[in-house]
Amino acid sequence: MESIFGGMIGAVIGLIIGLAALALLALILRWLWNSTLPELFGIKPVTTWQAVKIMLITSLLFGGHRVITEKPLHESVGEPTNTSQSPP
Repeated sequence: MESIFGGMIGAVIGLIIGLAALALLALILRWLWNSTLPELFGIKPVTTWQAVKIMLITSLLFGGHRVITEKPLHESVGEPTNTSQSPP
C-alpha cells in the first residue's frame, strides 16, 4: 500500500515541477517577446497564455516533443560522419 502512495506522491511532485517549468518558460518567452518585438516590428505584446501556445506550436513544428533518440547522446558525440560510403 505504501508503494502505491509513494508512486502517487512522485507523480504529483513531477506534475508540479513540470507545470512550474512550463510557467517559468512561458514567463521568460513573454518577457523576451514583449521587450523585443514590439519595438522592432510594432507587434502587440503577448499574454502568458499566448506565450504557452507559442511554445506548444513551436515544439510541434520544430520537433521539441521528441525525447527518445535513435542513439544515446554519448555514442553520437564526436563520431565523424562519413557520407562517401554507400548504404549496405
